[in-house]
Amino acid sequence: MRLIKIKPDTRLAKYIEFYWLMESMHTGKLHTSMLPATAPEIVFNLTSSNIYMGAGSNVQTTPGIELIGSFNTTIPVFTEQPFTLLGIRFFPAAMHCCFHTNMQHLINQSVEASCVAGDEIEQLQEQLYEASCLTKRVSLLNGYLLHKFYKHNLEVDKFFSFFNWVQKTDAGITVEKIACKLGYSYRYTQKLFHRYIGISPQQYVQIKRLHNAILLMNSSEKSLTEIAYHCGYADQSHFIRTFKSFIGQTPLQFRKEKTGINLLKA
Repeated sequence: MRLIKIKPDTRLAKYIEFYWLMESMHTGKLHTSMLPATAPEIVFNLTSSNIYMGAGSNVQTTPGIELIGSFNTTIPVFTEQPFTLLGIRFFPAAMHCCFHTNMQHLINQSVEASCVAGDEIEQLQEQLYEASCLTKRVSLLNGYLLHKFYKHNLEVDKFFSFFNWVQKTDAGITVEKIACKLGYSYRYTQKLFHRYIGISPQQYVQIKRLHNAILLMNSSEKSLTEIAYHCGYADQSHFIRTFKSFIGQTPLQFRKEKTGINLLKA
């Protein structure tokens, strides 16, 4: 599987973390997972391959233009055909600003993007199909998003400033620190999180801590005990319980398998 990450136009750097292109020539069944995540995405399937999400009776075919909200659980993903996907990774709260939608309605959801973004995004997909190279496709994404982000409000700007601070903050972040930094009450902070991101501040803190732990597990030789304390867990037992509740595996099992399609884009 090949993954390329591309920086957006500098005027979009506040809203878009990166664009990504993922290609697989794999034949036969390919299994992976969507891990808990706070960063929403739009994914364009540039092939006719079907990609499936879910398990058992809850399996669904992902849309050709897929809008993915925040996830607070792990969901299986699989396909049996080669594919090419082009994606937009938003910063938390940026998708709300772009499409003015309540992100709580998209929690753990993969929906047809035109239901939220309108017919304009289908026209964009046609242009992406016809573009002869990645450079032209990136230019199309930049143009579309610059138009969408032309209007925004001060409250959302305040949220973006907050998330820039969060990215630079160590694992000791708490819900109380979030409310204090934003200058809002605990209750109003919860309301904004649900509207802009789709999950509660508590879940945001838990998932951020989880991602920090996963990055350390994949990039260092630290023991699980060291990682647990570094990421703010009370002890290794707390780390294992929390990890398994979100991922469905123990940290040791996960470290051996290194599963997760959005882990590749971390």
